Amino acid sequence: MASGFSVSQLAMPPVITILQEEFGFKGATLIIGALVLNCCVAAMILHPVEWHTNKSYTCFITLDQEKESEVKTGTSKLAECLKRVIKTAIYNLQFLKSFPVVLVTLVLTIHIVVLRNVFTLAPFAMHEAGFSQREASLCLSVAGGFNLAARLLSGFLACCPAVRATPVFLSGAIISSLATIGFSLVGSLTLKAVSLGLCGGGYGICVSQCNLIIVDELGFSMLSPGFSILGLFSGILSLFLGPVTGK
Repeated sequence: MASGFSVSQLAMPPVITILQEEFGFKGATLIIGALVLNCCVAAMILHPVEWHTNKSYTCFITLDQEKESEVKTGTSKLAECLKRVIKTAIYNLQFLKSFPVVLVTLVLTIHIVVLRNVFTLAPFAMHEAGFSQREASLCLSVAGGFNLAARLLSGFLACCPAVRATPVFLSGAIISSLATIGFSLVGSLTLKAVSLGLCGGGYGICVSQCNLIIVDELGFSMLSPGFSILGLFSGILSLFLGPVTGK
């Protein structure tokens, strides 16, 4: 799961570039939208394990009674699931009163969302600097490769008992921050690709350590509430960061 974003970042820039050259912006957008729509079909075949376990029991109800029972059971399960989601969300929001929870999740949110915005703006910055669309997609692919390598490496580091998540996250934050500054200063394609690649590597390190930092700093019981608040902050920051950066 952690490598999904980086693999997409590695493969999709050249694919999108080719599609735009062949079919234009509208055609490429329709094709990408159709590809993403297949995720809905894939999600429809995800079943709970209980559906496929062998159960030996005797059934004495008619077919109509069985269908009616399935409808009622499905409806009650859906209502119960929604009720549980709402109760869990309300419970998690109570931790906004905790300063350590807010501090840790806010630090993670700011760094991750800002770097995600850097990857979004990088092609436009390169186009303004006179680079072609293929050159910009190449830099994004390099960033995706560094991102994937960093996530895999961070996974191995997480298995070492002597390695704590916080120093690893800080190293990734420093690398990505310096690389972002370097990307804005250098002028050659090679240096821009290296800078954006290092930025992607730092981003991969930081993202792979988020859950471990929540566990190390807040405790394992705070993993679910921490991710909930992290998602809330990410949504709010993403909503306002775009217009602020555009200005």
